[in-house]
Amino acid sequence: MSLYQELKRRNVIRVAVAYVVTAWLLMQVADLVLDNIGAPAWVMQSILLLLAIGFPLAIVFAWAFEITPEGLKLERDVSRTESITPATGRKLDFTIIGLLAVVAVYFIWEARFQDATNAAETNAAASASDTTAPATTDVADTNTPTSPSVAVLPFVNLSSDPEQEYFSEGISEELLNVLAQFPDLQVAARTSSFQFKGDNRNISEIAQLLKVNHVVEGSVRKAGNRLRITAQLIEAENGYHLWSETYDRELKDVFAIQDEISGAIGEALKAKLKLGAFTADVDTPRVAEASNTAAYEAYLHGRYLINQRGNKAITEAVHQLEKSVRLDPEYAPSRAQLAIAFTMLHNNPATYGDLSTEEVNTRAKPHLEKAFELTDSLAEAWGARCMLAQVNDENEKAIEYARRALELNPAYIDAMNWMNTSALVIGKYELAYEYIQRIQEVDPLSVIGRLNYAGNFLAFENPEEAHRIADDLLEASAWAGHVAHANISATEGKMTDAVRWGLLAFRDNPLDAYSNQLLALGFSAVQLQSEATRVSRSAAAYAALTKEQFSEARDAAASAVADDPDNRFLISNLAYIEYYAENFDRALKTSRELHERWPASLPVSGGYSPHPSLRYVWLLRRTGLAAEAEEILARVERNLDSKEGMPLAKSPSYFRDRALVAWLRGDPEHTLDIMESVPVYYLLPRNELLDPMLAPLRDNPRYQRLIARYDEWALGARRSVQQMVCLDNPIPDTWRPLADTCTGLATAAAY
Repeated sequence: MSLYQELKRRNVIRVAVAYVVTAWLLMQVADLVLDNIGAPAWVMQSILLLLAIGFPLAIVFAWAFEITPEGLKLERDVSRTESITPATGRKLDFTIIGLLAVVAVYFIWEARFQDATNAAETNAAASASDTTAPATTDVADTNTPTSPSVAVLPFVNLSSDPEQEYFSEGISEELLNVLAQFPDLQVAARTSSFQFKGDNRNISEIAQLLKVNHVVEGSVRKAGNRLRITAQLIEAENGYHLWSETYDRELKDVFAIQDEISGAIGEALKAKLKLGAFTADVDTPRVAEASNTAAYEAYLHGRYLINQRGNKAITEAVHQLEKSVRLDPEYAPSRAQLAIAFTMLHNNPATYGDLSTEEVNTRAKPHLEKAFELTDSLAEAWGARCMLAQVNDENEKAIEYARRALELNPAYIDAMNWMNTSALVIGKYELAYEYIQRIQEVDPLSVIGRLNYAGNFLAFENPEEAHRIADDLLEASAWAGHVAHANISATEGKMTDAVRWGLLAFRDNPLDAYSNQLLALGFSAVQLQSEATRVSRSAAAYAALTKEQFSEARDAAASAVADDPDNRFLISNLAYIEYYAENFDRALKTSRELHERWPASLPVSGGYSPHPSLRYVWLLRRTGLAAEAEEILARVERNLDSKEGMPLAKSPSYFRDRALVAWLRGDPEHTLDIMESVPVYYLLPRNELLDPMLAPLRDNPRYQRLIARYDEWALGARRSVQQMVCLDNPIPDTWRPLADTCTGLATAAAY
């Protein structure tokens, strides 16, 4: 008898097959269980080693022993006539068939149901822990687009550690950035597609909301150094899978996996949709590769935090990105994002920190220069260059850099937002409005896009709709929603609501410069100066009501400029205080310094208003420099004319500026007509009603009635705010009003 026949007779081959199939099934179960309990990699490796050692032992055992009715015996002790190996073989055959059936069921389950089941479990966990809620408002019409388009949904985090969310989101974002380089492919922006994280709606509905006809979805399971990524490309209309794949690799291969996924998706879309070539300077876009995965993880974490906005998140982002740079000094994306983070911590009412201009330049420039030394085709690097130009008041350059960033990544929403803010500051209002609207179209769920659109544009013409957007924002970012509501409420003159929302934003982010300024303005608008100055040192200028109070505030403002002499916002604040303190010579000197830093063809913008230039016109005339004053006044008029037909022409600052222009043009009656035509709260803060240039109006009965009307409104608003902050405080553990604020109220003793 041949060896093969003897192996068959003794059931050795059947035992080998059964062992291999059983071992494979055990490995799959162990992989699933160990990944989800976060077991270290050596546990899985030990199981694999034991199963490998067991295989030859099982073969030897099957050869040497035989099962008999009397039990287990050595094969040589069993007579051929008494052997029951044929019966045992049939039982093994049935066992093998059963095991193979289990294998088949496993493959079907993994292919069709595993992602859906895991996603459902993740959604349930997200709901239980109150993580980012899904968007529930239809943000776009439901017409299916005809042009090629795709959305990359956030990959589901199947790791045992919920802190790994940033890793799965980061991989999704990298894929999105690569796909955005197809010239003929419309890619849904990150923020909108990521709003559907944990959403149970079907793919077709999500695709309609995002205005795309294809969707990429997947999952990431990370345990130790092992990584499993699944991805699939779905045709939204019929749910047909154009492509899908599962990758089991070591974590060090994450970049290769992303390249494979993006390349496969790109090829699938190119073949089906006949897309053109890539727009990048290389034949095939690739994910920027770090030299080690720890650096890459820190980068993903830092970028994730920057997307959250606010001082707390940006400060932590700096720590993560500095870690990434230490681990890999040659990784350009980390360098670029670190430069962006530093610019966002500038001491500026539109940003989130307290770094001086010099500090921002000192910290950000080396990283930006290194990023460009490594590559000049990284959109993030051009975005960082744009932001640094804004810090240094080079807004024309900032616009140019933002355009280049968008050429490299058309779905780069931050670049669109920075284009908008740069254009606003230098009076290119049509360009600014174009880009803020484009964000609403391309990324209707963008946090920063909705925050700026609702508070800085829509609030002036449709506050009800602006509040609806702010409500939606609360689901994506509580801080952003609170800030938007505060801004809109202030525009409506609802100061109690403005302060309440401002307090909630303060609780979210107590060190944030942007939201703190809104809260300080709310308190100062109702003449609660002592509360306003507790929020922010810079609030002293807004809180002051008298010449003496402005004089007190001057020292702090001058000290701030001395510490940060290149900060236009601080210089503007000092000029404002000197003016209202009636230190006109010093106000003229500071205003001149401010204008010398600004493009000669433009009025200086204080936010969205050329108000600083109107004060400068009056100071110049007072000094006898009429020609220079006339030139600047003409610039202001051109600036205001360019706002016509846009929401900014309905803003409070627009009417105040028009009133002052009428005064400087020698038409006091028209000045009063404008002031009387708007709600009285459009004229806040009160100190601007007492503008030194308007001193000749103070004996005018119309002007006196106007001030009396304002004071009546302010008194009612003050009482309402006091009631709220003292008796119905939304954050009593974070903000306790001063005793004087609550004097006379029933429960003042509680504070």
